[in-house]
Amino acid sequence: MTYEYPADPPLELMDRNFSSALSKPGQVLIAQVTSMRVIFMPIPDLQSPMADISLFFLSANDIDFVEPTDDSWYAAHVPLNVNAPGGNLSVYLRDDPTKKQKSLISWFSTAIAYSVPNLKLIVEILGRSSLTSRYKLEGGNQGPLPSNQWELEVQYWFSTALANLQMIMVDTATGPTDANLTPWLHRPQNREERLACRSQKIRSDSFASFSTLGLVILLSVGGLIIIISFFLEFLVEWIQRRKNLGIYQRLEWVTNDTLQLQRLAHEELGFGTWSRTAEDHPVTAPGEQLATLDISDPNHPKLASLAAKSEASSQEESGNNGSTESIEEGAPAAGINHTVTAMSSG
Repeated sequence: MTYEYPADPPLELMDRNFSSALSKPGQVLIAQVTSMRVIFMPIPDLQSPMADISLFFLSANDIDFVEPTDDSWYAAHVPLNVNAPGGNLSVYLRDDPTKKQKSLISWFSTAIAYSVPNLKLIVEILGRSSLTSRYKLEGGNQGPLPSNQWELEVQYWFSTALANLQMIMVDTATGPTDANLTPWLHRPQNREERLACRSQKIRSDSFASFSTLGLVILLSVGGLIIIISFFLEFLVEWIQRRKNLGIYQRLEWVTNDTLQLQRLAHEELGFGTWSRTAEDHPVTAPGEQLATLDISDPNHPKLASLAAKSEASSQEESGNNGSTESIEEGAPAAGINHTVTAMSSG
């Protein structure tokens, strides 16, 4: 709803209604709008089922106040010097309650009016780049297009105009990036315009927004799960040992560990005197040797058993003795015989 009245002297007074009220210069006219007459619908914040709502407008046409008035309805703080028979008279005019909004809207309207391009200008500037159909154009051959392609083109032009409007609002608040345009910069002239400049917000690639609450929950729950998973196995094992529960399941879980599987393989072949065989890290007695790798079949390597290792050692010793005797028979140098004999005796 808009309350309007002419500033010029009216020919006659009209009936009071919700849209306008007229008054003669130098007179005060009170216009009343009452909800009981169902002329206007109050906003939900003003509606009350337990009371009647009335709306009043006060128009003080050409009324001069002899001193400033701070009342919210009769506010008058605009000074004015009036020529009077006795000299100049200082009076005050009523305040315009919409002055701040008018100033702010006028400032942004000026920026928009001289900067926002229309669809015709967008097409003239961008040329064929303004068409989205070019993304399906290759070597003079146009790919398939939907039946509403023209609508998509116009929608793209309109989106371009909106993006440019958003850029203009930011540029209006931050100023031009080109220093050469600074002499023609129209800076904010009052508090409302400066406040509007400081109140601009827009997405920026220089910063990233994230939810602190979500991040805290993610780190807390994730950390808790990691801690529980680290201690869960030890806790379950301690309970099973203490309550003597699930003996087979616990031993199978432990035995399937990598170190325990290696222990089983070596112990089955007769190597090592093992301890801590029901724990995570089995160990042998100090100084013991484990099984070596049997590569007699390169396609099927395996651990050599204790019997096979003993047999291999015997064969190696016999071979060394035979080679010693042949060297003793054919070698003329005593030093060599002594060295080989020492090897065989060792």
